[in-house]
Amino acid sequence: MQSPSAFILRRRPRIAPLVLAALVLAGSAARATGLVPDQAPQHVEVSAREQPMDEKSYRDLLSAMRHFEPYRAAHPDARLVFRIYQRKPGIDMSQLRAWILDPQDRSRVELPIAADGGFTVPVLEAQREHDAIVRTNMPDGMLAWMVEVKRGDDDGRHHLLGDLREACWLDVDYAHLGRTIKPPAYYVLDAIAGNVCLLRGVGWGAFADKPVFSVHLSAGERHAALLSDSLHGPRMSPFCPLSDACDSLRDRVYSSPLNDSSWPDETSVDVVYTDDPDEPPVQADAPSAPISRAASQ
Repeated sequence: MQSPSAFILRRRPRIAPLVLAALVLAGSAARATGLVPDQAPQHVEVSAREQPMDEKSYRDLLSAMRHFEPYRAAHPDARLVFRIYQRKPGIDMSQLRAWILDPQDRSRVELPIAADGGFTVPVLEAQREHDAIVRTNMPDGMLAWMVEVKRGDDDGRHHLLGDLREACWLDVDYAHLGRTIKPPAYYVLDAIAGNVCLLRGVGWGAFADKPVFSVHLSAGERHAALLSDSLHGPRMSPFCPLSDACDSLRDRVYSSPLNDSSWPDETSVDVVYTDDPDEPPVQADAPSAPISRAASQ
């Protein structure tokens, strides 16, 4: 589930229309009977409750950035990006905007959003101390957020398995962007292992830029292709509506074998989109053996 934001702006309570009408009628009746002396008209402001907007904790994003530094030092060409995707239909992503909102002075800093929904955040000490939030202009629940570690030419079809492992760790332990259910056992495992993304039985899905036809792994002379149980999100799960991959993103999610140490961090993970299934993977050009999520666990 979406982690609760650290601050919610105060809003005026909404007065039910029927209750308001009853108060007006009662006041009129009282004046008609002379029980209440005539008074000057009073202005009463009644405002509707604002619709909650999709938002995340600014501190959590900064925490992910801080913990990314050792990885960036070891891989100077790697960079951390936060991504926003359309989770459910009914919104126009071309109108997406986001701000860092300071709850104390009510100031806001707009964040540049790339065409693919990617953005970074500046380090603002005052906003960090004030427990600011990053809020969008889209209704709550309509968006999916994710951590992404990118390299080089920004080819969305090509990733390194080590980058996906790092993104999972930063997302699950620090940024808290993905909707997920964390039972008590999760926190025990996380404390023991240090990185639950590397444990067997723990799945983490990445989102492709377009619907996925296949995903290929390559490490030296070894090649494999993900089977269907690692593609296109959860199947018939009662928890599916609580995840990010059940609506608009179902055909774009895939789960790489993050917990399979036989695949090194330098493994190429190459995505083939459904709009061009005849296109070969970016890196792997040899026949691929199948690999499933179950096999990696």
